[in-house]
Amino acid sequence: MQDHQDGSLLQKVTNQTVIRIHQETGIPLVVTNDCHYTLPEDAAAHDVLLCMQENKLVTDTDRITYEGGQYYVKSEDEMRSLFPGFDEAIDNTGKIAERCDVRFEFNVYKKPAYTLPEGHENQTALEFLTELIKKGFKEKFEDNPEYNADQVEAIRKDTEDELKVITDKGFVE
Repeated sequence: MQDHQDGSLLQKVTNQTVIRIHQETGIPLVVTNDCHYTLPEDAAAHDVLLCMQENKLVTDTDRITYEGGQYYVKSEDEMRSLFPGFDEAIDNTGKIAERCDVRFEFNVYKKPAYTLPEGHENQTALEFLTELIKKGFKEKFEDNPEYNADQVEAIRKDTEDELKVITDKGFVE
């Protein structure tokens, strides 16, 4: 069950359905909270990030938003106050958490191994990526009458800058 205190009738109905299924089947209940940011005070920053992602303004009404500021990592006490009478469900959630073994390694990138496609085995990943970029650039910009020479040159410089960032960060693969 969840309760983000946003007045969602759908969530209330869903919780009642989950309780009914629990009663009918005996499947243990758990409670969770969608976590889109860590702390309650991060809600406004998260809202701005959503706007940036969608190219929207905070004042736009036709955009994704998480109302109520309740989509953060809540403490056990907060969850117990949201779900009085459901101590067993909260205990079950804790049991699941105790079974999780999550370890974070900071400053260590876990990049997938990338195998170059057939016919390109003699190239480096950077050479292959550069070849793809040049081909796509020619098709999208150089051969496109919608772009004049100055625009093509500006886009070429941006593309080279982006490739340098990708290379410098070690993300070519």
